[in-house]
Amino acid sequence: MNMIIIYGIYPPIKSGAGDYARQLGKSLTKNGHSISVITSLVPEIESIYIKDKIVVNAIIKDWRYKGLFKGELKSLVNKIKEINPDILITIYPQGKDNVLPYIIKLALPKIKLLTIFFMFSVDGPIYKIKNIIYNIFQLGVSFFLCVSTNWLLFHDEALFKFFKKIPMFQRKCHLVPMAPVIDIDLNRNYSIANIKKYRRIIKFPINCKLIGFFGFWHGSKGVDILIRAFSKLRAYRDDIKLVLIGGQKGGVRFKETLYLINNIDISSDIFITGHLNSSEMINYLLGIDICVLPYRYFMTGRSSLALSIKLGLPIITTSYCQKSLLLEDHVNAILVPPNNIDKLSTAMDELLNNNKLRQKLVENIANIGRQIDWNIIVRKIVNLYNKEKEVR
Repeated sequence: MNMIIIYGIYPPIKSGAGDYARQLGKSLTKNGHSISVITSLVPEIESIYIKDKIVVNAIIKDWRYKGLFKGELKSLVNKIKEINPDILITIYPQGKDNVLPYIIKLALPKIKLLTIFFMFSVDGPIYKIKNIIYNIFQLGVSFFLCVSTNWLLFHDEALFKFFKKIPMFQRKCHLVPMAPVIDIDLNRNYSIANIKKYRRIIKFPINCKLIGFFGFWHGSKGVDILIRAFSKLRAYRDDIKLVLIGGQKGGVRFKETLYLINNIDISSDIFITGHLNSSEMINYLLGIDICVLPYRYFMTGRSSLALSIKLGLPIITTSYCQKSLLLEDHVNAILVPPNNIDKLSTAMDELLNNNKLRQKLVENIANIGRQIDWNIIVRKIVNLYNKEKEVR
């Protein structure tokens, strides 16, 4: 099959969703499909090149509604016609104001469009007039996308069930597992026995308990909650350290996090790695004692939890993630209520003190890890297309 993936960000630009688009493309090519990507014309991305057997067309200067008047929609349509795909794949949300992928059906009504739906996003503070107007506009555009698309794929069970209740969307909705957005060596799974080995690799003290968090510092991730819970635990434990793996150095979120760390005077016990390549990130993850991902919401639009499960880490996350990933409290993960500093602190203390429980979680999470597989997503996409083709 011949497919196009449309997304406004693509590697080497650092973006979880851009990495997702790349891994989806790589998985499709491995299964024998021809994949092209249409993305932004920016200096970091070569204008047209082939990587991972994917043809990358970096051609769009402006994805916003203003692009309608700058010939960008015409450029997008012409490139799609030139490639002539069986399926066009887009990912929601595309980023602030990037509306062209959502209205592509206006220009190409016969194209088969598949939308991978991560989350709704709103611009805040929502009480400001300009944000109210913007969010209403975005809601209208996203509604049109859902109406016009042929298939909607969800990673989040809550979102899937919500859309499934809407009659016009019922037949379009399909639930698929998450998958990691970085290349991983499945021979390097987590083992409590190997922690010291990886501590030496990352040059980190062996004689401390290391709590790890990783991923972009989006507001939904609960990094501030983790820092406050760590501070509470650190008040009576002097053998613990916190490492924030990955993330972005610089920007408002980084400054706010640094301010919080310095304000509660625990900066000497918290380490920030900044951006790492895939191999370096996995070295850190295999060297931590526990992985803590205290999501507030939208956890399936991110890949940190998928990678944690795939590697078999002992995980503490929020009960928000329970249904989407078949997580069971004290069976294959520890689940705490979102935004609850006290319970998160208690859970970290419990897991650090109980090696038998940690080993139990590591062994049991492997069953969930087997369901986090790009091949499952690929098969779903192909089956949806073939099923519709048979009906025709």
